[in-house]
Amino acid sequence: MSTDTTGTHSPAPAPPRPASDGTGPATVAYAPTVNGVGRPLRREPRRLLVDVLRDDFDVTTAATSCSDGVCGTCTVLLDDKPVRACLTLGHEADGRTVRTAESILAGPLGTGLSEAFSRHHAIQCGFCTPGFMVLAAEMIESGRSVSDDDLLDIVSDNLCRCTGYGQIIAAFRDIARGHGLWRNEGGTA
Repeated sequence: MSTDTTGTHSPAPAPPRPASDGTGPATVAYAPTVNGVGRPLRREPRRLLVDVLRDDFDVTTAATSCSDGVCGTCTVLLDDKPVRACLTLGHEADGRTVRTAESILAGPLGTGLSEAFSRHHAIQCGFCTPGFMVLAAEMIESGRSVSDDDLLDIVSDNLCRCTGYGQIIAAFRDIARGHGLWRNEGGTA
């Protein structure tokens, strides 16, 4: 309660609300760079990055499946770190760089990643594949050496209902070898 000039008590003022343009919910301004394209946006603060990617940047590989951050189909690189776009608010990408599977596959790593996944039959329905491609790119770009235990940890970030992971791990191992990142600790050839 607050006291007015007459000494009587009145209710405390309500906290300020975000500004609204009067046409709908309050909005916030932000400007992410997605796959090399920067764009200023004004959207609801609760809008998810996956929706921004799909609706505002025409990115189709970042998909929503579980909406709980478990499946990994929405995995993207935010400033070169993997994040779940279904759990990340769009405005958290303000001034930051977002890279998706489209950008990765169109870039210098794309052919090698696609060939390794194809060679090892690691693509079945394809729904989980973009998230795995993003994780493989992050593995390469980080430059850290990996063993089979590391690969199990990396691929466990995403769910696949088709391959049983054996083919995906084989593709990751092949990719790691091709980039000089493979560390054979378990005796696996």
